[in-house]
Amino acid sequence: MSSILSVSGGDFFGESMQVGGGGERSLKRRPLTEMDNQHHLTLRTVKQRLMQHTSPISPLAFSIPTSPDSPIPTTTMSRLQQIEDQLLNDIEDDSPANQNSEWSESTLQSLIEKPSLRQSLIKKPSLRQSLLHAAYALSEGDPDFASAVLAHLTSAADPRGDPEQRLAHHMSSALLSRLSAEPIDIGTSHSLQHHHHHAFPSFDLCFVAANRAILDSSSKARPNLHIVDFDVGDGAQYVSLIESLPHPRPSSITITACAVSELPQSHPPETVGDRLVSLGERAGVAVRFNVVRCKASELDRKAVGLNDEEETVAVNFAYALQRVADESVTTENPRDVLLRRVRGELRPDVVVLVEENLNTNTAPFAVRFGEVMGHVGSVFGSLEARMGRESAERERVEEWLGMRARDMVAAEGPNRVCRCEVFGKWRARLGMAGYRQRQFGPGVAESVRERIGSGLVGRGGDFFGESMQVGGGGERSLKRRPLTEMDNQHHLTLRTVKQRLMQHTSPISPLAFSIPTSPDSPIPTTTMSRLQQIEDQLLNDIEDDSPANQNSEWSESTLQSLIEKPSLRQSLIKKPSLRQSLLHAAYALSEGDPDFASAVLAHLTSAADPRGDPEQRLAHHMSSALLSRLSAEPIDIGTSHSLQHHHHHAFPSFDLCFVAANRAILDSSSKARPNLHIVDFDVGDGAQYVSLIESLPHPRPSSITITACAVSELPQSHPPETVGDRLVSLGERAGVAVRFNVVRCKASELDRKAVGLNDEEETVAVNFAYALQRVADESVTTENPRDVLLRRVRGELRPDVVVLVEENLNTNTAPFAVRFGEVMGHVGSVFGSLEARMGRESAERERVEEWLGMRARDMVAAEGPNRVCRCEVFGKWRARLGMAGYRQRQFGPGVAESVRERIGSGLVGPGLTFKEMDGGLCFGWGDRVLTVVSTWH
Repeated sequence: MSSILSVSGGDFFGESMQVGGGGERSLKRRPLTEMDNQHHLTLRTVKQRLMQHTSPISPLAFSIPTSPDSPIPTTTMSRLQQIEDQLLNDIEDDSPANQNSEWSESTLQSLIEKPSLRQSLIKKPSLRQSLLHAAYALSEGDPDFASAVLAHLTSAADPRGDPEQRLAHHMSSALLSRLSAEPIDIGTSHSLQHHHHHAFPSFDLCFVAANRAILDSSSKARPNLHIVDFDVGDGAQYVSLIESLPHPRPSSITITACAVSELPQSHPPETVGDRLVSLGERAGVAVRFNVVRCKASELDRKAVGLNDEEETVAVNFAYALQRVADESVTTENPRDVLLRRVRGELRPDVVVLVEENLNTNTAPFAVRFGEVMGHVGSVFGSLEARMGRESAERERVEEWLGMRARDMVAAEGPNRVCRCEVFGKWRARLGMAGYRQRQFGPGVAESVRERIGSGLVGRGGDFFGESMQVGGGGERSLKRRPLTEMDNQHHLTLRTVKQRLMQHTSPISPLAFSIPTSPDSPIPTTTMSRLQQIEDQLLNDIEDDSPANQNSEWSESTLQSLIEKPSLRQSLIKKPSLRQSLLHAAYALSEGDPDFASAVLAHLTSAADPRGDPEQRLAHHMSSALLSRLSAEPIDIGTSHSLQHHHHHAFPSFDLCFVAANRAILDSSSKARPNLHIVDFDVGDGAQYVSLIESLPHPRPSSITITACAVSELPQSHPPETVGDRLVSLGERAGVAVRFNVVRCKASELDRKAVGLNDEEETVAVNFAYALQRVADESVTTENPRDVLLRRVRGELRPDVVVLVEENLNTNTAPFAVRFGEVMGHVGSVFGSLEARMGRESAERERVEEWLGMRARDMVAAEGPNRVCRCEVFGKWRARLGMAGYRQRQFGPGVAESVRERIGSGLVGPGLTFKEMDGGLCFGWGDRVLTVVSTWH
């Protein structure tokens, strides 16, 4: 069995939430109408002030034309009106609501008279915040807003400035490349990679640790060392290795540069050998250097010259696997092919993995951008500590980083070369490919610590222990600045402001705005300063007589133009939807701001209604889930599981999945083996098999045996012992012998004898219907029972067909804010389907939504082993089963057609969607796929 040694560094940044309502997951902007363009100059003035002083609100909520010929969005005009009406108190409506407005003359006067309140409510965004807003706008299909933000950044970004200005220059260039869709030439970036690793202490130390691991693998019994390297680069790693050879040293060192066609090389390997051979001669050790070019699928010991039984074989993946495509790019999955060939054919003694720790592979675009910016920003910080700002070497290094950033940000699909993963995902991938992780030798970590302690690696380096996560430039996580207390006598005024903002403002970033919930709570300075900015700029109460203020674009004449022109007297502030408010609360929780989250949820209480329209019902259950997370109350998911099978018939997509699964099971039987044996890992209340027995085809199986296999790692949704009698009786009435057995065991004990597979004339079908989502994987425990179960089923039961039915959402490894968006989008679509099928007063609908709410609380509020439901998207299930040795099987020709006929009959209700994708049958509502059925063998 091969083993793996891993070296990585940094930390993880997160994944994206694009969740809409009414069945759609993307938030669409309303159509914009043209208005009188005579106000263009005024709007441009407003835009400049907002860009200078305002933390950008959602790109969906604000848009300004870039030329006088461009139409002016109505949302922009309406927000200007709201500023005038509410803050200048120019409200002509005499209704009681306006007479009692909390933004009355007395309230505004209190803001003017109290000096401690005269600070800005509007905070200038940091360069990183502006970049993130531009990236978010691009991810939402709003290139105009992104272009406006990037144009504003031009004056602040500087490739020769401080680290943040340099970062802004390169990351904005990456976004502009994405906007222009220009081709990305990453070749030069690869050629620079190995040349510049010495500039980063963390990268250089990774080579030190990797070399120590390689040398430690050799022994007296096998004194010759053979290293197979899949991207040797300029050989710098091996210069370090040869110069630091220990005593006793290997008798000989053979380095084979294996240039597989699936991995772009960072340097022509043929140019490296002579230098390393000469260096070996001076060090007194025989060094041989070979170059092999082949496909990954052709890789074997003969191809790379592993003919000496006295050789210790080490495989080196240093910054290489990130450039090999995986299953998200092509179904051929060369990344896993390469890993499996290395393990199965080369049989190395040690495999060294060195990778950057960030996710630029499968993360949604906005999240991927944040990952890249966080990673590159940390490297820029380390360069600031080691090199002067005028350094030509630093300029070349940052150019290289910028080129890689453009590839990771601007390119998509097969055009993106760099596809990094976080360390946890590498561990999972190599584990599923059959590798076991190997511990470092006792001296490796200590030698790295000594090198860091010596001060030779520069300032800002950090070492996190035996996992070899070496960081540079301090921390990668963006932390909030500490908040100081202020005079609490203004608490009531602030609460008034908060109520108005909550009623009329699309919530800004939770990090930029925080309100105390009681008079005893400290008042953040950011809140106080934003109040002052509203007063200073919109009431024009600026006492400073400097030229800057005398020439302010928010002068008296500008404000007067807002008052006099009715077309401008509309609100700039758009009330957020219920889903937007829920997302803001979830984001606040993910950023460690429970006060803001509580305030948003308190505001939602009046709008959420468990008996209202689908959005109000969704808000009720999702806010309850967030409150459960806030209170850290234990989640009882047992009842939810017991309800699951009872209510599947309420959802057409869930019910049709059973129809397709049953057809696949029945199609697997044959005349040669007329007896059908189904092994089900969560039989539930047996409803699936009621449907199967009632729809038996002709000719039908001679007998049907159903074994309910209750493995201890999978919580059962229903006591299986209560189901058998009903199915046996149903079989008698249908004229077929039905047997029902219950087996309880551990997944590791599963074999043919345990489940009663003793009849060679049986067709064996394994059914995973909504079951695997409740089995923990490697992200919960290193025992990884999910993969253990899959491998035991394939290796021991040897089924003719395996049916997988799962909901299509990621509640397993996604970061919390993304997971919340996934759950809300999924549950919201199901609520939409219920609206089309059941009345709002239906008792059945109430029970179904209660079940959905209980599952949502588990998926949102619970963490670690306490979270039971760990769903995956279909692509991840395909990858997992493929790595466990399964091959996908096509459905019979009549399955999809029978599903379409059933949908076309109208019996399943309106709104249901069906499509075939990647070999699976996908059922959904609106634009969202809810469930997927697939078959394997």
